[in-house]
Amino acid sequence: PKSKTKMIEDKVGNPWSILPIKNAKYARDCTEVHFSDRGLTDLEKFEDFPNIEVIWLNNNKLTKLDQLDCNFRIKRVYAHQNMITTLNGSLKCFKFLEDLHISNNQLRGLDKTLKFVQRFAFLKNLDLFGNPLAEEPDYRLKVIYSIPSLQVFDRHVITTEERIKADRKCNPKYETQKKEARKKPIRVSEAFSRGERLLYQEAKKVQRLQEWKKNQPEAKMEETKYSDAPVPKNIKDNAAEYGNNTTQRLTEWEKNQLRPIFKKYDTDKSGFLTEEEIYRMIEDFRRDPISLGKVPQASTDEVRVIIEKWDKNKDGKISWDEFRRGMNSWSWTVLEQDERDQQVNDFFKQAARQQQLGNKKEANELLLKGLRLEGVSTRTQ
Repeated sequence: PKSKTKMIEDKVGNPWSILPIKNAKYARDCTEVHFSDRGLTDLEKFEDFPNIEVIWLNNNKLTKLDQLDCNFRIKRVYAHQNMITTLNGSLKCFKFLEDLHISNNQLRGLDKTLKFVQRFAFLKNLDLFGNPLAEEPDYRLKVIYSIPSLQVFDRHVITTEERIKADRKCNPKYETQKKEARKKPIRVSEAFSRGERLLYQEAKKVQRLQEWKKNQPEAKMEETKYSDAPVPKNIKDNAAEYGNNTTQRLTEWEKNQLRPIFKKYDTDKSGFLTEEEIYRMIEDFRRDPISLGKVPQASTDEVRVIIEKWDKNKDGKISWDEFRRGMNSWSWTVLEQDERDQQVNDFFKQAARQQQLGNKKEANELLLKGLRLEGVSTRTQ
């Protein structure tokens, strides 16, 4: 009876039997288990070993990999020289599987096996030789095409030529794409962008002009006048006013930066502000709340006279468009250099603080404000 019990125990792989110090700590710390050449027919007690990454089960009598559902950290499985007939079982739980050596078993049905193995996104090394499925047509090409992550298959490194050949052989869309490519030649309009086509046209004009000059060396040539490309009106206006963007004016970009403050005072969301609200908003501008580096220089009385000119219908309300167009009716002045430098340093310090806290978005916004304020002198000259 004792020898019979021992024989049965030898056929069941229990990791506790090979652990030198049998306690829970050593079981948790165990990362590799060797059960080679033991005549095993089954496995047990692996749930106590959750951190196993490598398992050797070769040269046994296993018909299925089971009782390993809790060992999802396994990366390498050596189960060659067994009697395995199916991959169903615990193998599907190995989400991080990289090496699967399951050669010389009894696996049949290549398509079914590939459908199962395709779930392993990190699989790099696979052995399937010595199984009945290895006798199927185009066995190696089908495996290479079905598992793009593979680097070594059946102990041979996969070459680029093999991948190209596998794609041509196994990709059902390859022939269709090849025929469509032959049927539809690339048109000139598709081969080049619009800018490239315009450049080619201009180059041909220049070439024809040069040839004509060579044929008529004594002719008086008039200078060819090229008209500028059409420019949108607002861009043209901005270009005309570029030289006027001194320290006493706001650029169009700077005007638009003040719109959030206009919306803040528009509490009823009507799109209009009363005169009193505009006076309070301009006082807010004097504190440079958005760090333009410029503040209004006009007095309250001067602003009042200007606003009365804007209010043509005398309803006491001003829209954003009216306000934006008239913002340069009074003078603006750049903050003192010391005050600007202090604000810039404060922005950089706050950005560094937010970066340390992991708030990348807030850090980038503060950094941009500091850089914009730092460039005020250049931007306004």
